[in-house]
Amino acid sequence: MIQANKRNWRKATEYFNKMDSDPNLALNTVVYSQIISIQSTHGRWMDALESYRRMLLRGIEPNALTISSVLKGLALANRWLDAMEIFDEYEIKGVELDVVSLNGVVDACRRAGAWEAGLSFVLRRMSPSSSSSSSSSLTKAASPPSLSSLLTQSANSFQQEKEKRGGVVGQQSRLKPNIVTFNTLIGACNTVEQSLRMLGSALENRLKPDIITYNTLMHICAKTGRWEKAIWVQRHMRSTNISPDVHTYNTIINAFKAAGQWRRSTAMIGYMRSVSVRGDTVSYNSVMSACSKAGQVDTTLDFFRRMVSSSSSSSS
Repeated sequence: MIQANKRNWRKATEYFNKMDSDPNLALNTVVYSQIISIQSTHGRWMDALESYRRMLLRGIEPNALTISSVLKGLALANRWLDAMEIFDEYEIKGVELDVVSLNGVVDACRRAGAWEAGLSFVLRRMSPSSSSSSSSSLTKAASPPSLSSLLTQSANSFQQEKEKRGGVVGQQSRLKPNIVTFNTLIGACNTVEQSLRMLGSALENRLKPDIITYNTLMHICAKTGRWEKAIWVQRHMRSTNISPDVHTYNTIINAFKAAGQWRRSTAMIGYMRSVSVRGDTVSYNSVMSACSKAGQVDTTLDFFRRMVSSSSSSSS
């Protein structure tokens, strides 16, 4: 019945509360995992953590699904250190956690802006040779403070916090990060250089970047006005036989806009048409914004007419 209401977290929670308060019913791990998953999926992280607390109070052991759902809730709450502690705790207990749980911790770090801590957490779960290789490549051409020192600081900080709470820091595990892990880390980066080093680390660990990897990289380029790097990433993307989509080109247009390159943004619409990628409302709005900021009133109005015409032709 809880699962049947997974699209409606309120109904699912109401039904769960009735079951949980019934002394004749003995709820199990599956039931708690379902409600925690539903609540986390709908962004109800406080409800999810409360259900998790009640589960522990009743002496019911969580499973991998429970943990990944709890970690999702902690990510939404920006509680990255708690997410790390829970992951380490159950890893030490021998619960077979999956990479989804690992990615939940990394996402918690990303949302909280704890990029270095997320990276350190991932590197601790790689083989020693892979980890040292990744750390070496990531520290090349790093601007002060070096990434290695940041990793040491974050690891020491995490250790100190754990010791304050009487916890134990988990180290090596058989769990391996996947491309989603690195996509999340890339999305947490503040600079293009950091994000490109993350790409290099993913490649060193024999992971195949996907379209999300490249689109996320270009988003970092756009945020920082590095349109040349955005173009380079797009070319590298095509060289790996991954076809850019409309989101890819929209991100490049935004990079042009951030750098005041309004002419390049207008040219990109034509290029998209030449490679059979139809621009959407976001594409045209971004171009018009770039032109408007540059004081190009006539060009702005021209692209507005194009957008209306394109919308009319696609709907007919």
